[in-house]
Amino acid sequence: MVRNILSFKEVFCARDESGKIAGLPLGALIGERIRDRSGIYFANGDRESSAEAVVDQLARMIDETGAKAVKHKLGARLHLQSAALM
Repeated sequence: MVRNILSFKEVFCARDESGKIAGLPLGALIGERIRDRSGIYFANGDRESSAEAVVDQLARMIDETGAKAVKHKLGARLHLQSAALM
């Protein structure tokens, strides 16, 4: 049984090639532009530092870049607290 399944990457590569042939950017082939700018946020995957140290680091990054949001997983440090209690 042969399956004809294209990956997301293959589809966009094909559209990118079509755009090059037509002399258009990829966005023009997908649809009209909705916005000229997009916001950023920072996520932190540091699970070894204390939560306080990570919050300080994220605060510095916000000050430097003007990011409007952060993503911080609080529960990931429970294993460190459990180990400290033993």
